[in-house]
Amino acid sequence: MTISLDKIDFRAKLPDLPRSLPVMETSAPRLEERRGAIDLLGDTLNLGKRRLVELPHGVAYVSPRGEVEYFQASGAVWSRDAEAEQKHDNELREWPKLVKAGDDTDDRLALDKETSRQLLGKAKELVEAARFGDKAMDGGQVVLDQVTQLSDKGEIIQRGAGTATVAFGFSIDGLPVVGAGAKSTLAFDPVDGEPRLVGSLHVWRAPVEAREIQMPAVEEALSVGLLADPELRRYAEKGSKITVSRLRLGYLALPAMTQQRYLFPVFDVQGQVSLPEDKLGHFQFARYHHAAPVASYKKADIYAPYLARMN
Repeated sequence: MTISLDKIDFRAKLPDLPRSLPVMETSAPRLEERRGAIDLLGDTLNLGKRRLVELPHGVAYVSPRGEVEYFQASGAVWSRDAEAEQKHDNELREWPKLVKAGDDTDDRLALDKETSRQLLGKAKELVEAARFGDKAMDGGQVVLDQVTQLSDKGEIIQRGAGTATVAFGFSIDGLPVVGAGAKSTLAFDPVDGEPRLVGSLHVWRAPVEAREIQMPAVEEALSVGLLADPELRRYAEKGSKITVSRLRLGYLALPAMTQQRYLFPVFDVQGQVSLPEDKLGHFQFARYHHAAPVASYKKADIYAPYLARMN
């Protein structure tokens, strides 16, 4: 049993689905292919001499100063400078030339344009040197951690900026690739006024072949996942109001520890459930739902457990 379409208040426009979409077959880079990136990140982080440690999900190259890890399932590489946080008393960082991120009502801080430009350029150089670059990768953006220190009474003692992260996303044929398995991030702290790498994560299974599947009409596509969501269905049956504020079509990339052969179409959904007879009782939800039925994959001779269920 599914939720009736008219029982959901769609504040987001229902997307126009194409008659067919490519399902992308991917390849996870082997350890040998990541060796250069692993060495580069270890040297850039000044980790010194490193020893090999075998892990359930891959391997790590470890020193007292930090580590660089390789994830066999996805070819992902994660690194960190373990000493970086120990050099600070708290999460605040002394970035030069901080500016307001928005108008006078916005308390968020941002790096000035020149510092952001330099940081983005440095991140792109590292991405290219590590051979993480891909035609599906976007131009990146700088995200600055917002830090607020509170007293025991909840009063603001100090507000400032923390670590700056350059984040790169991915898209295929104009559709975003969402999920934990499609990101490239590099974290920087200021050292003597200059940004220094303190950690990174790159997880991306590059597409190597496209295989077309037939897509249903949007109503049927929604019934595959969103309208069949068991939690939302229970709330709808009890009279709760379900509002969808975001609904976009994309491809889902699974986390770094998960084997994934295919990038597949999903709906990226955000919304709110308002409980009946309780004006203050509500909660936000965000999740990914399948956009293509199992029959479409079967017809295209594409099989994988995650194509039938999300978890």
